[in-house]
Parts: sequence; structure tokens; C-alpha cells
Amino acid sequence: MKRETRTNLMNCIIAALLAVVCFVCLLCGAWWHTFTCAACVLLAWVFYTDSEYGTESVRDYFARKQMEGRV
Repeated sequence: MKRETRTNLMNCIIAALLAVVCFVCLLCGAWWHTFTCAACVLLAWVFYTDSEYGTESVRDYFARKQMEGRV
């Protein structure tokens, strides 16, 4: 895994964890976290699918590894 793909994976995990925390806050009645939760989900998706500037996206990396039979 290249450095850029690994960085996107780490950022995706962090954004997804923040989205989960915001969602739990929404369930507890903190309605003002609605935008924060949506933004974190969108940011996690962008990090997961980012393949600009010659960088292999995390989605493409896992698909390639699955085709090779390693994952």
C-alpha cells in the first residue's frame, strides 16, 4: 500500500469514527450535530473513493487485493 493510499485510509477511519460519535450524539438529542454527522460521512466517502492525481483509492486497493485473493 502506497503512502497516499494509507493516508486516505487513516483519514477515512477517523472521519467515520467522528460520524459514529456524532450519530450517537444525535440519538441522545443533540440535534445540532446533524450537519456535523453528514459532513463527516461525506468526508469519509471522499477519502474512501479519492483517486485523483494518480493516487490509488482505498476502494480500488481493496478490490485489487480481493481479486488477487489476498484479503
